Amino acid sequence: MYKRQDYGFIMGQGLGATHNIQLTAKFWGIGKMGAGVITPKKLDFDTVIDFFKGDTSVKVRDEAEELVARGIEVRIETAEASSVNGSDEAENACDGSESTRWDSEHGKDPQWIIFILEKGEIIRGMKIRWETAAAKRYDILVSLDKKNWKKVASINDGESNQERIIKFVKPVKAKYVKVFGKERCGDWGYSIWEVKIYK
Repeated sequence: MYKRQDYGFIMGQGLGATHNIQLTAKFWGIGKMGAGVITPKKLDFDTVIDFFKGDTSVKVRDEAEELVARGIEVRIETAEASSVNGSDEAENACDGSESTRWDSEHGKDPQWIIFILEKGEIIRGMKIRWETAAAKRYDILVSLDKKNWKKVASINDGESNQERIIKFVKPVKAKYVKVFGKERCGDWGYSIWEVKIYK
């Protein structure tokens, strides 16, 4: 079994001030013979900066499951995307059906899809069910006017056929939620079966 351990990183001189950044990782293994240190996953510069800005996703499983179990699903009015492939329209990713999907133009980065909420809501996170044509790296951004965007999560380890639960660092008010794909998992496009947003 593993015990979750929090580590604080101090960033100072280069940023002009000292800031505590809490990064959570499963670093310590606890066994019958005692505790042993597991080599931690190396943190890239972008990940650390995302934590500094407060823009990242929480990937701790129990917290993610709690978001879905206790969260209230927000009504999505419609969706629009940077491109579509054939009849796989953007609205398919929020139509309540697990058998229809949005599919973007193939072989081209970046691509995005925007989910338009019925009204402005304070939201805490979302669930994305990716198809085989998934995003390896993508950001989640929110807006109230579709002009000024704030990044609330940054994913760098996406996988094909993944159901990803993303809990924001803190609740945020939004009318528009954008999934901005930066890098694909394969040679196809970006494809989402269904998205749910929670408050």
